[in-house]
Amino acid sequence: SSTFRHLPPNSVTVERTSKVTIKNCIFLRIYPGSVTVKKTKKVEVINNELSINAIKAISTTDGSHLFISCNRLLGDPVAPECLPTTTSTTTSTTMATLETTFLTSSSE
Repeated sequence: SSTFRHLPPNSVTVERTSKVTIKNCIFLRIYPGSVTVKKTKKVEVINNELSINAIKAISTTDGSHLFISCNRLLGDPVAPECLPTTTSTTTSTTMATLETTFLTSSSE
C-alpha cells in the first residue's frame, strides 16, 4: 500500500501490459482521469481511499476489463461487505453405538 499526495489529471499512464492492480492505497488529491490505462487486459482497483469516486479517477481504453471493488472516499468507513471476515469451523463427531444381545438357551 502507498499514499499519494497529489495526482493531477493524466499524470499516470500504463500501456500494453496484461494486468494492473491498484490496491490498498490512499489518494489524498486525485482528479478525473489521473490514472489512464491503455491496451491492458485486466485492471483491478480494490480497497483504496480516494478524494473522488474511483470510477472517475481511473480511465481505461482499448479493451481493458475493469474490476472496481471496495473503494471509498477519504474518511469514509469501510463498507461492511468489504471488511475482512473470519471463518470458524465447528466439527462435531457422532459415534454410533451398536448393542448386541446374545440369547442363550440352556437345557437341563
